[in-house]
Amino acid sequence: MKKFLLRFLLIIGIFFAVVFGGLAIILSFFEDTVSRKVVESINNNLTSELRIEDVDLTLFRSFPSASINLRQTILEDINGDALLEAENVGFQFKVLSLLGESIKITTVLIENGALVVRYDKNGNANYDVFRSDELADNEQAEDAESSSDLAISLEEAILRNIEFIYENEQSDQYAYIVLDEADFTGEFGNNQFELISEADFQTRFVEYGEDRFLSDRHVYYNADILVNLDEGLYELKKVQVGVEENAFDLSGRVATTDDFTDFNVLIKNEEGDLGGVLQLLPASYAAYLQGFKSKGQYYFDALVDGRLSQTENPILEVKFGLEEGRISSPRLKDDFRDVSFDAVFSNGDRQRNSTARFEMPRMKGYFDNELVELKLNAYNFDDPSIDFALNGTLPLDAVYGLFGRENITGGSGEVEVKDLEVRGKLSDMQQSNRIDRVEASGLLQFDDARLDFIEDRVTIDRGDILLEGNSIVMKEIKIEGAGSEIYLDGSCYNLIPVLFADSLNSKRAELEFEANLNAPEMDLDRLIALTTTSVEEEDVTEEVYDSIQVAGAQQREQFTQFLKGSFNANIEEFNYEKVEGEDFKGRLQFDNNELSIVGNTKAMEGSFDLSGTMYFEQQPRLKAKLIAKNIDAYEFFHQSENFGQDILTDQNIRGTMNTNMVVYAFWDEQMNFDYERLRVLAGIGIEEGELNDFELFESFSTFIKMKDLERVRFQDMQNWLEINNERIYIPVMFIQTNAINLTLNGEYTFDYAYDFNIRVNAGQVAANRLKRHDPDLVALPAKRKGFFNLYYKVTGQDDAFDYEMANKEVKRDFERSERRKNQIRESLLAEFQNIVLIREPQDWGDDVKYENATPEELEFLFEEGLQGGQR
Repeated sequence: MKKFLLRFLLIIGIFFAVVFGGLAIILSFFEDTVSRKVVESINNNLTSELRIEDVDLTLFRSFPSASINLRQTILEDINGDALLEAENVGFQFKVLSLLGESIKITTVLIENGALVVRYDKNGNANYDVFRSDELADNEQAEDAESSSDLAISLEEAILRNIEFIYENEQSDQYAYIVLDEADFTGEFGNNQFELISEADFQTRFVEYGEDRFLSDRHVYYNADILVNLDEGLYELKKVQVGVEENAFDLSGRVATTDDFTDFNVLIKNEEGDLGGVLQLLPASYAAYLQGFKSKGQYYFDALVDGRLSQTENPILEVKFGLEEGRISSPRLKDDFRDVSFDAVFSNGDRQRNSTARFEMPRMKGYFDNELVELKLNAYNFDDPSIDFALNGTLPLDAVYGLFGRENITGGSGEVEVKDLEVRGKLSDMQQSNRIDRVEASGLLQFDDARLDFIEDRVTIDRGDILLEGNSIVMKEIKIEGAGSEIYLDGSCYNLIPVLFADSLNSKRAELEFEANLNAPEMDLDRLIALTTTSVEEEDVTEEVYDSIQVAGAQQREQFTQFLKGSFNANIEEFNYEKVEGEDFKGRLQFDNNELSIVGNTKAMEGSFDLSGTMYFEQQPRLKAKLIAKNIDAYEFFHQSENFGQDILTDQNIRGTMNTNMVVYAFWDEQMNFDYERLRVLAGIGIEEGELNDFELFESFSTFIKMKDLERVRFQDMQNWLEINNERIYIPVMFIQTNAINLTLNGEYTFDYAYDFNIRVNAGQVAANRLKRHDPDLVALPAKRKGFFNLYYKVTGQDDAFDYEMANKEVKRDFERSERRKNQIRESLLAEFQNIVLIREPQDWGDDVKYENATPEELEFLFEEGLQGGQR
């Protein structure tokens, strides 16, 4: 028995060795022939070029079948562009067919590539690259010998990882789909066969006109279809199409001819929910409604019945609804309960957009036991007419998420909607000059309606908004929160055209309004924080943060383009950063991306008159004019946070200040302040001023008593300043103090570097050394008491500085600075017309006798004068 088994296994082993060895010999013998025949046969049926990088024949991997693989294949379309690109196109056939008269291909595999189908404006397709039957038959007759070696008896086609791009310029349709895998099985060589197919793919987008559908959706299908090619008939035995988690069952038949296609197809979605329908909406709506789901007795039925041709459309009717169901969403804290509605869409008796209709006569449901009812009907989709109504109470603790703002974290109270109705044509609703044809009415009432933000909360304590035709009236609206208390009254027009305006506002809709804003208190910091992004810069990458900031700036630009009107503002107390003010009275005027402000207020123990315009553009900018009277210099520096420098601070300066100022400010696309483009022109005067513990004066301690330098009181002083190119320019000015009289000019950069020129009356300094310290700090007389002046250049950065005598250089800088002063003054006079100046005394000058003395000679004379005074 053992010998028998050994012999049997040996014989079997020899048999398989012979078979596989023979097949290997056959493979090597036929490889070039088979590969050449496949490529020749494909090319004989094409009118365009097929490019192949490599061809190989494999046997054992798919035994008992063999396969021919075309590597790095590119098939051109009729325009010479790529119709198909694939890393591999494989043709599978039975190994034993190598021993027959022809090689029978049964399976085609295309993987890792792209298929591009295009129709031009005239309806010509780019894929018409196959030869006509008559031409192919003639060529096959001429080369019968070569063609007889290959026969296609296709049973299966497989697509893997294929990008499918569809463009139809004639119908304005576009699609981009990524096929993960698609399988087609059937006796394709017969005229009648059963097609079994399944596919799994991702729709990047499907576009029709301006609408985008199925953005980034997972779609799949399983299909069993009876195909009759002789009659052009496709019977849907069992077809299921899934979109995300919702499956639609299709049944019926489709018949095709060269001129038309007849449909009789029924679509059902019985086990899905409302989210399945919402996912089929255009992306602009689907994105907002994403995540909405329903539970309850839901149904969805659609019928496509009739002929599709160049002149005809089939009947399209969709019915869906919910009975005593529940609608949930991540945007809703509490579900919308006991919801019932029936909705119908039909393309009408003419199967056209002009006869199409959508009807949802009544949707009802409950939020926190509060009834909400909705009606929405639309007719004639070529020129839609809309009939909309809403009634009910909306509890903000349930619906605050519908505002779509991440920084809104909660809500409470109610907004009651009473008899809100809008009826009319959409085209009339989009145009301000035709809005009077639209019927609109309703009332919104607020009852402690509160919204919670990340770090604040705002409550509309009371108030009504009344809609009457094109007019909206705001009555006694009280807003509390974020450190503010605001009362609003007023009216506005054209709200409906603004709500229906497109992104470009092509119809030039403008929200016209006139309102009164009264506020006992207003915290601008906290109010502004409510409108900014909740994303911190350190929490995301720089690119993400910048993109969020850009989006916010674009939203502000898009929003402000609709505004045209004014607020009459009366604010009793307000603050912005460290600035505190009171009794602001003014007017805020909006007009086409511009906000103009004119008003006056009390702040810093004085008064301000201000006017300015903010331009909400891609790169926002501001021009503002300011007149400040009798303000406290300490408060000005303190509340302005010392303008970001620490050389001259609120701890150093005292006095009463007046200023006329013009500010030109700029921001970039990310709303970052652009310091490089900032420009400020200012005329500043200070009365009864003091400089206390001013470190820069330490350089004079050699020849001025330190007691005199601790508190330096100066007479009325005024100068013209400019900020430009991240520098503060201080033109030449005279300073008359109790310690020293001097003239100076210079500049100070935003990175704390400075360069000053100083002229000192040396005679007065020497004489003042002989006197006792004056506790009354009486200013030295401006007249020339000494016999010459000294010129110093002081330079440094941050707290470190140095000085040197520089007679001629300082004089030249004084001359140039005088020209800058005149330019600044002329520019300010053009803005303000009248500005009072304090001029340098005429008797303050150089002694001609010492005008050409060198710095060394002047320093020697000065030291001699000091020593003589000490003696």
